[in-house]
Amino acid sequence: MKRRNVIDMLGACTPVLTRDISTASSLERAVSQETLQAIAALEEADAAVAPTLQNTANHSLAVVGSVLLRALAGERGVFILELSSPLSLGYGAKQILREMLTQWLDSFGDAIRRLSAEATDAEAMRSLASAMHGLMQLVAVWCGDSSNEQIMKLTQKWILLGLVNLTGSPEAAAGINTERLQQMMIMAQAHQDPQAEAEPEDVAEVLRGFGCKTEAIANMAENVAVSLLQKLRQWDENEEDEMFTSRPLVEAGHITAGLGLIVRGGAGNGPVHVFVYDLLQLQEWVERSHTDPNTSEELNVGEITEIS
Repeated sequence: MKRRNVIDMLGACTPVLTRDISTASSLERAVSQETLQAIAALEEADAAVAPTLQNTANHSLAVVGSVLLRALAGERGVFILELSSPLSLGYGAKQILREMLTQWLDSFGDAIRRLSAEATDAEAMRSLASAMHGLMQLVAVWCGDSSNEQIMKLTQKWILLGLVNLTGSPEAAAGINTERLQQMMIMAQAHQDPQAEAEPEDVAEVLRGFGCKTEAIANMAENVAVSLLQKLRQWDENEEDEMFTSRPLVEAGHITAGLGLIVRGGAGNGPVHVFVYDLLQLQEWVERSHTDPNTSEELNVGEITEIS
């Protein structure tokens, strides 16, 4: 199938998306030359990809997941996902989003590879709950004050746009099993880390073991503490660096000294998201811009917590 001009294609798919998603806004956006090259590379992909993704409702979730992983292989997958994102982000935030999408694709790929081709939809939903949860969390990072319903709608919009961009056909958005997709998102909302379910742990004590300041922990809400602990383990495992100074966030199981914590979300039982930066650099940034360097949301110096 010949791929349409991306801008024409996005304009053509607007009626489909506004029919399925009431909150859909204009879908046209600027497309970089690098992104256009990535999209062009998709035309050389397996011929079975487009027909399957145009009518995902006619295929099992296991088959759709396998074909989708094939279509998103390599750097072009990140470009397509970024192009399809319903989030309005600045340049710096887009850079961060690309890194998060790369990690998400790795997680999605692991889930698909563990999934049998003969798996039922119910089995596939359970297996993919973590990946769907991760995608919804990417939305929530920049929409922390949105309700769960709004986050689900934006996530659905992202998925539909991704199918349209991957196939070059606006009909792909209408070819999904909406009920199945909604069931997946509901299951993803309830998803929890099996390790966390296995045995309760003293979160405050573990945070102290990482080197977090006792006073900061004592004034921390439980959901924030849990989210921070999850992030600390992720930063340690992935050897992630601090944005301003490129220092390791966690080294040898211990949080780097001199970090400031920002908390986003948590309203109405929504997801909580935590970000840490070099404290001095963060304070200087906020005093100049009055915004979060990650999300560009309004931020005051008083909202920063010295965590280490």
